[in-house]
Amino acid sequence: MGVAGRGRLDCRVVAGRVRVVATSAYPLKIIAPQAAQTGPQAQPGEQAQRALHPAAAYVLTYGGGLVHGDRIRVDVHAGAQVALVLLTQGSTKVYRASASGGVRAVDAAQEAAGQTYQTIEITAGPGALVCVLPDPVTCFAAARYSQRQRVRMGAGASLVLLDWMTSGRMSRGERWRFSKYFSANVVCDAAGRIAVRDAMLLEDGGALEPAAAVDALAYLLLLGPAAAPVAAAFRRAHRAHRIRPHRPDPAAVKWSVSEVAERGLAGVAVRAAAASTAALRAWLVDYLAPLQAAIGDAAWSMFANA
Repeated sequence: MGVAGRGRLDCRVVAGRVRVVATSAYPLKIIAPQAAQTGPQAQPGEQAQRALHPAAAYVLTYGGGLVHGDRIRVDVHAGAQVALVLLTQGSTKVYRASASGGVRAVDAAQEAAGQTYQTIEITAGPGALVCVLPDPVTCFAAARYSQRQRVRMGAGASLVLLDWMTSGRMSRGERWRFSKYFSANVVCDAAGRIAVRDAMLLEDGGALEPAAAVDALAYLLLLGPAAAPVAAAFRRAHRAHRIRPHRPDPAAVKWSVSEVAERGLAGVAVRAAAASTAALRAWLVDYLAPLQAAIGDAAWSMFANA
């Protein structure tokens, strides 16, 4: 039996087909449905994307959430020319910390013991595309949660990494009531040199409640040639948004774009905020639609129709 909460996912092309090997230990579960490419024949500009071999996997926990003290770690390898989509099934719920865990820690050991962790380590082989497209994280009142995602990019690899969260169980009147939310994303080149490092820390979430117009936050990172069409669409829309006068729309998604060019990796980082999870999801699906040509109809449907 493996270590509790540990999982491995290996996807590689063997004899022209994707071979997926997944192992996991309770409370973690990894499911890899069929994600073969279907749809109309590629246009000339899509040939590079269609050379990829699609694969998809759901990273789940029994019960649909993380309880206080859970330690989840998933090691992922996407081999050369694999287009791997990592998904979840519904929002990742983080349940409240125990009474002792909710007390502010006085040293590192207490801090580590008083929260829930999730770590994903990804290796993208040469020419691979990895799309990390989970549903958002939803922290319950008094929850303490930390997640870390680290990606090593092979030559010519591409990455679409979505990291997003909601304000909490809004239907229960819980908005920004968690105790701690920490998320870090690190991307390295093939030699292990850091190209992108981004982190967000929110503590004592109740302090955010006055921002009543915001119930969902997202960070989207787009790197490499297979993600270039989506990155270009964001650049065009951002330029148009800055040039044309407009009236503020309270219901609209607020967003910004930053260029990324480091260690031979290029693309954009997008930050977005919205008044509802549904509005932000629809906005993301709209902008990410060009990915369908790379990841295939089946994998795209798993994300877009979640």
